Amino acid sequence: MKLTGKPYEIHLLAVIVLYVLGFVVYLNSFPVPFVFDDYPNIRDNPSIRLTAIDVEGLHTAAFESHIARRPVANISFALNYLAGGYDVKGYHLVNILIHIVNSVLVYFLALILLRKNQTLARRKPASERRLRLAAFFAAVIFIAHPAQAQAVTYIVQRMTSMATMFYLMSLLFYLLGRQRKRRSGRSAYWLAALVSWLLALGSKEIAATLPVVIVLIEYFFFRDRGKAWPGIGPGYLLFALAASAGVVLFYLGTEPVATIAGQYVDRDFTPGERLLTELRVLVFYLSLMLFPYPGRLSLEHTFTISHSLVDPITTLVAAAILVALLFAALRLARRHPILSLCILWFLVTLSIESSFVGLELAFEHRLYLPMFAFALAIAYLFSLTPAHHRAVMTMLAGTLVVMLVAATVVRNMVWQDREALWADAVSKNPTSHRARNNLGRVLTEHGKREQAALQFGAAIEIKPDYAEPHNNLGVLHAQAGRFEEAQAHFATAIDLSPRYAQAYNNFGVALLSQGLAYQAALQLSHAVRLAPGYANAHVNLSTALTRLGRPQEACRQLRIAVRLDPTVLHRQAALAECQSDSKTD
Repeated sequence: MKLTGKPYEIHLLAVIVLYVLGFVVYLNSFPVPFVFDDYPNIRDNPSIRLTAIDVEGLHTAAFESHIARRPVANISFALNYLAGGYDVKGYHLVNILIHIVNSVLVYFLALILLRKNQTLARRKPASERRLRLAAFFAAVIFIAHPAQAQAVTYIVQRMTSMATMFYLMSLLFYLLGRQRKRRSGRSAYWLAALVSWLLALGSKEIAATLPVVIVLIEYFFFRDRGKAWPGIGPGYLLFALAASAGVVLFYLGTEPVATIAGQYVDRDFTPGERLLTELRVLVFYLSLMLFPYPGRLSLEHTFTISHSLVDPITTLVAAAILVALLFAALRLARRHPILSLCILWFLVTLSIESSFVGLELAFEHRLYLPMFAFALAIAYLFSLTPAHHRAVMTMLAGTLVVMLVAATVVRNMVWQDREALWADAVSKNPTSHRARNNLGRVLTEHGKREQAALQFGAAIEIKPDYAEPHNNLGVLHAQAGRFEEAQAHFATAIDLSPRYAQAYNNFGVALLSQGLAYQAALQLSHAVRLAPGYANAHVNLSTALTRLGRPQEACRQLRIAVRLDPTVLHRQAALAECQSDSKTD
């Protein structure tokens, strides 16, 4: 069967198929509730509660949210709130559309790079039809791979998928401009590339690697082989150096060493130990790409810390695998430059989150941008298939796609229920204190208090200096009327984390339940001072002040609470009474 039709008709068909496939794969993600980091960034973030599109509201959403250095993503959450409040379906719709756009960008980028690789290949050239099929295959792998689910289904990880969207868009504009012969046309494309890159940086810091990727593409596909190494203009190298330095200064400040050191204050590992451990994490990421069985996927992944190359010995094995990958990139550069680019793309795009920066060790959503390299490499190898094996390879490719789609659908079923999601994480990572704590919180919400207490106790046993399970145990004891035990846990949580606003709030609520309004007001005042946007703390402080006979201050706190969170409906009667009192005065 031959591909007929004009090129734009073929591309349009590819886009339509990717659009439909995106919804087929992620249709069952629409019911997935807010989870984990969705709460501080979206559900409990007063800054995104946009009521109208105006400069002040957009500025507040962009720069006063939980992560102020990701204003573009923050604004997208605010626009979602404006359109539908906290109905998760709207947030998932946007996430799926971004994922589909990314797959389309993968298709066009893969096609451009495959064509460039074709001009350098020292073999019988593949047909344009085969190149298009390979590019489409890359896009399908990207959209269907189950390791992508965390970046798409987990609402807050729009930060990752949106950064990737603008990253790929910037690269596409760059390549389109690079192939223009007229300088005027090239400048327009490159201006669009710069704007897209800035939007990517405003979505997540991973976009900082783009200048390095552009230099790699210049080296592999555009360098002048008649000149001395590296064969690319110094302007590209200067641009990459200046852009990278500028981004580092923006994110880490003028004292980057001190900034990074500050990130390790509450970590259980040093920068050196993190670097060593990330060797194993990178190999683990590779294994997830190659074998994305849903039983291996989890919201949490725990790793023992590598203290040296031989402690544990798997660190040395991982280092050897990564060195072999680098060696392969060098060996393949002449005959298969596109494979060399894919290997280096994987390493470069993970270089921020898998280096010395003091982040958590591993998350699946970090594979979202590197997945482009994996998808492109598989598609390229598919395009090399000899003609007499093409039918078999097409069947294998189709089978692979069906398996990837099925695995992603199965994985999204786990995400639909928070208890199932955290139970899944605990079963796969029993030593994760955070997974156990979050499972305990969900069990508490479901009224399973004894099971919740077991999870909180396990979290404390794993990590004794972990404040959150102490706070959560305090809530359990307070609900059962065991106020002395509750206060002891709240006090421990505050000792471990002196800026823990929620613990102060819960401590205050427990004191209110005992009729100790003065002591409660002290604790609740700490909570609103530490977290001015914490609506429930303002409500509880209002109650304490009312009991202390300070109605004007109580009304002021209630007004702040309703302004922060209009959903505080159970206090509307009290607010109406406040407004009535103010008119009487």
